[in-house]
Amino acid sequence: RPGRLIGVSALLMGALTLAMVWLSTIPATLLITLVVGLPVIGFFVSVPTLLQGGTPDAYRGRIFGSYYAINALMVLLGMLVASGTADTLGIRPLLTLAAGLYALAGVIALQFLARSNLHALS
Repeated sequence: RPGRLIGVSALLMGALTLAMVWLSTIPATLLITLVVGLPVIGFFVSVPTLLQGGTPDAYRGRIFGSYYAINALMVLLGMLVASGTADTLGIRPLLTLAAGLYALAGVIALQFLARSNLHALS
């Protein structure tokens, strides 16, 4: 089910990002980078799948256009905020915040998407 996969993947991404931040050795970082690829794929493949399955054909282009435009704007905003605050706050707190946001996204996805009745989930 895409909804459940999104939630579990986001939680794993948060936990692995947090582990990478605080176990900052080269072997640990390499191993975690290798392992985190699996939940990243689960997350970033399931979101478009869920959108595609839950959107009527007539609106699919608009939904995907909006989704990717908002996604690009949020990436840009994140880069601006991170570059402006990294010197002041430090890298570890920012990456810890990112890990927390992934975990929060996972909890929200499990709460709302995993129990949803969208036909893409069945």
